Amino acid sequence: GDDCSASALSASGAQKSLRSPGHYRYAQDNPTEPTAAMLFGSACHEGVLEPTTFAERVACAPAVDKRTKDGKAEWADFKYLNDGKIMLAPDDFERAQNCINAVLAHPAASALLDGALREVSIFWDCERWGIRRKARWDAWKNGVLIDLKTCADASPSGFARDAAKFLYHVQAAQYVEAHRVRRGMEPEDWLFIAVESEPPHAVAVYSLPWPAIEAGAALLDVACER
Repeated sequence: GDDCSASALSASGAQKSLRSPGHYRYAQDNPTEPTAAMLFGSACHEGVLEPTTFAERVACAPAVDKRTKDGKAEWADFKYLNDGKIMLAPDDFERAQNCINAVLAHPAASALLDGALREVSIFWDCERWGIRRKARWDAWKNGVLIDLKTCADASPSGFARDAAKFLYHVQAAQYVEAHRVRRGMEPEDWLFIAVESEPPHAVAVYSLPWPAIEAGAALLDVACER
């Protein structure tokens, strides 16, 4: 834990700041509930990165009719017993498990994750901008940063569109800076493990070119200055 974690600039915070300082401030002052897609992605991360505690952190919701008295009661009991867990509808829970299995069955992805450090959090005081910053690596192994992404299209062109749309290169720049802070050097490589959220759950591994990370770093500087 970190008492300053809420005020530290994260990669997602930097992405909001790039839209405008007002969007960043509004997001800080008005935290929103995660969407179904975000919960699904979080569940996949739990299953791939922390499989031994998956059952403790992700729950399959009962298929109940919340319009009925009995359905409402069953749902209330489920929420009480699973407070703090990621709660997925039965279809989403099964889909998440299939995503997880697809990643773990992929030779390159599973080899990357074997023996890797998982879910590494870094906080640091950035002297250049005078702000607190934070990053949370999905995985690190032998100098390589590894990031898991659920997506609609894991093909080279499809995932490239996601990378540009969601500013993955800005996130990468933040995590690379955290690597410099933690390890005293730049990482050897940045690798994405992309898995499609719909069947057949295709999996691919991509390296993010260094020029893209440098372009992300230039945008990250704008966000930090703001």
